[in-house]
Amino acid sequence: MPRILIPVVLLTLMAAASSHSPGAVAGGGTFTTLNDPHGTLATYPQFIDPARGIVGWYLDGSNVRHGFLFHGGKWITLDDPSAGLKSDQGTIATGAAPDGDIVGSYVDHRGVHRGFLLHTGGYTT
Repeated sequence: MPRILIPVVLLTLMAAASSHSPGAVAGGGTFTTLNDPHGTLATYPQFIDPARGIVGWYLDGSNVRHGFLFHGGKWITLDDPSAGLKSDQGTIATGAAPDGDIVGSYVDHRGVHRGFLLHTGGYTT
């Protein structure tokens, strides 16, 4: 029987008293705040797979984007090796498949936007 993923609405909450924007996940009537420890400016959850975790991206202190996987209470940074490392560049993880593949996009050092597939530890663009 094929598995069907049901979209979950994710909310990004802006912290009024801080320059850091934490992410929040609504589920079962409760909100859980997500703050990637490396996301000094903001954390943006994008997709939930109940078996695999939450994928999204965060902004570091230099305004560079980094993808993440949050699973089992652990943060894993996902950076496509071709992604640029300057302001407004970097990696954004946007989805996950039941087999563990992660998809997203990145901006390279020339400012070109590209898509990626992360499969068993290897990036394909």
